Amino acid sequence: MVEEKEISLEEAQRHIHEALLKTGLVIKTPDYLYAIYEKEPGKWVNVSVIFDDKTAWISEVDTRRALLLLMDEVGKSLPQYKDRWKPIIDEAELEGLFE
Repeated sequence: MVEEKEISLEEAQRHIHEALLKTGLVIKTPDYLYAIYEKEPGKWVNVSVIFDDKTAWISEVDTRRALLLLMDEVGKSLPQYKDRWKPIIDEAELEGLFE
């Protein structure tokens, strides 16, 4: 089981920017933003921002769990959001999402 804790939107934004700077992945859907990145060898950060609720959640997991979470995220969200599912590869694509 992954233990998540709620964080501020500002803290989530910092983590999402860190994901773009490191070897990470950021996914945007109409409902939420999801990021996962390696914080240090064997330790990954998993972050979600829910737009409607204006809430953000974070967890730290090992590499194995990070891979499983990523596969689960893509497997569930890609079919649901189809053409509204977008990987973010540039900080400019994040502009305005936290306002």
